[in-house]
Amino acid sequence: MISTTAMLDKTRPFSNLEEYVAYRIIDTAAPFVDTSMRFGMNIRLTPEEERRLHRL
Repeated sequence: MISTTAMLDKTRPFSNLEEYVAYRIIDTAAPFVDTSMRFGMNIRLTPEEERRLHRL
């Protein structure tokens, strides 16, 4: 599974930009990696499956 900040506290205050970037850096390529992995494994999701998985 791809590690992201999806399950972390999104209301957390940050003291500076460096702190924010360190927190969000793991999200940077998540959509690209997810799509690339599904393409490489020939996994095709229906629009309904995409909608249901969007929150993850």
